[in-house]
Order: sequence, then C-alpha cells, then structure tokens
Amino acid sequence: MAEVFEDKLKDLQGRIVSTCLEALEWIDASVDKTYIYGYWTRSMVFFNVFFTVGNSIMGYGKLGVADDLVLQVFDLGSAGVREIADLFVANDRKPPHQYKFVYDNATHSVDTDYSYNDLEKSKKGPYEVFTAWKDKITKENTAKRSGD
Repeated sequence: MAEVFEDKLKDLQGRIVSTCLEALEWIDASVDKTYIYGYWTRSMVFFNVFFTVGNSIMGYGKLGVADDLVLQVFDLGSAGVREIADLFVANDRKPPHQYKFVYDNATHSVDTDYSYNDLEKSKKGPYEVFTAWKDKITKENTAKRSGD
C-alpha cells in the first residue's frame, strides 16, 4: 500500500515539474534549476515558480513566457497541489501544507520538502514564504558568484 502511495506521489510531483518546464519549450532559454512552491489548506491554494539561469534568478516573465501560458501553468500547478493533498487524505495521511520542489535540469532529479506548518495560524502568507525562499536562493547564488 505504501509503495502505491509513493508511486502516485512521485507521479504527481513529476507532472507538476513537467507542467512548469513545458511552458519553457516556447522560448530560447536554458534553465539550470526549477523551484516550485505550493501551499494548500482546505480554504486556499497558492502556487508559484522561479528558475536559476546561471547565477541569476528569473521568473516566467523575465524569461519571456507569455502571460496566458503562465496562467495555465499556475492553474495546473494549483490543481496538482490539490491532487497531492487529496492523495494524502485518500491514504489516511495528514497532508502537508507547504510543498517545495527543486528540479535540477542537468541531472533530472527532484528534491522535495514538505512542511506541515499551517500559515493560516501565523502572520506570514504563502506569498511571503515563497518570496523569502526566492530571496534565500538569490543570496546563495550571489555568494557563489562572488566566490568564483
């Protein structure tokens, strides 16, 4: 039973990553890593993405992806986050509230980080958490650039 759950979870994660990457097929850009953040509660879903290109942090807008395509990715990504929560519930598991996926485009590997921290009980919203994560990665990349 746990193996079926893990397989379904891995499939859902892969679909979310693929959705984010498909939007890049229409532009001439090569991203190094894809950072995906999702937040879920029964009353709210939040989804956003950013990328590293070299040591730069970029969103879809800076990469030149059309707004209508970005909206489709966000809709599908939000639906994917809901599906993951539903999978947890269907398997009698408490669903995480926060989802962070880091996809390495060179190795084709995904690192995941789930958190059960319900932001509705804190002063931070999902956008603030997403922005803080993006800022952290920006600082790490700036440090790498300075160290080169």
